[in-house]
Amino acid sequence: MSITGNIGSIRELGEKLRKLQFWAGREAARAVAPVLTRMADESFDKQRDPWGVAWDPSEDGHIVTLKKTGTLRSFIRYVAIGTILRVSVGTDYAKYQIGRRKVFPAQNAALPAGYSEALAEAANEVIAKELEAIK
Repeated sequence: MSITGNIGSIRELGEKLRKLQFWAGREAARAVAPVLTRMADESFDKQRDPWGVAWDPSEDGHIVTLKKTGTLRSFIRYVAIGTILRVSVGTDYAKYQIGRRKVFPAQNAALPAGYSEALAEAANEVIAKELEAIK
């Protein structure tokens, strides 16, 4: 990788690189939120956790779909708040249901490969675009 073009000064380059850190993180979070939302939707639809493991059956042994009214499914999404990705579930009972039937990776858990790849791809695209802009 090389930075070309008329940078003007080392100070100007330094300022651009410092801005890159914040803006790249924010833009990467914004770019990857809908991708991770689609992944969570797929987990929900397949009744599997993000690693592909089937949800436990209900206490009476039936398959759990969490699709009785569709409300829970319609609210599941990731949102970018600055450089942070948050899960938004939108209903009072969602934390209980999603806590028992994993749709999202736990905050401190290792990410499934697909999530890691999506995050890396979004970050790489944003960084490449930002580096192109400071040439």
